[in-house]
Amino acid sequence: MSRSDAETTRFDSLPLLAAMFALPSQSAAADAGLSVTVTGLKHDGAELRCALFSKPDGYPTEAAATSKTIGVIAGGKGVCRFESAPVGTLAVAAYEDANGNQKLDTNVLGIPKEAYAFSRDARGRFGPPKFDAAAFAYAGGAMEVTLKAEY
Repeated sequence: MSRSDAETTRFDSLPLLAAMFALPSQSAAADAGLSVTVTGLKHDGAELRCALFSKPDGYPTEAAATSKTIGVIAGGKGVCRFESAPVGTLAVAAYEDANGNQKLDTNVLGIPKEAYAFSRDARGRFGPPKFDAAAFAYAGGAMEVTLKAEY
């Protein structure tokens, strides 16, 4: 093997080495983000629908959410993961979609018939809580938030 062949072989392996060193950081990035666990749920196998908000405008309607995701309920709890949550002040609204119709069912008075939860376990009077009551600071990276379901 000539000197130039050895140099070529050494440099040809650089992209492979770079890719190998990049794998751990990609794995760590997959673990990062905001994880929302809702406890006290009753319908195992149902969907847990979660919405993330970065501003009070339209909170807590799903249409106004910064990001939405779905988790599956098992063992009385459900987990939603937001892989790319924005840094800043955030609020989460979640509900158990027991019948799979992709909406929070309410009675004729507007009172929810399915479980719901808000970040910081915020509660409203005669309606959902205000954004400020549910808001929390998110600095980026991995963070876990636990909410208690209300029926």
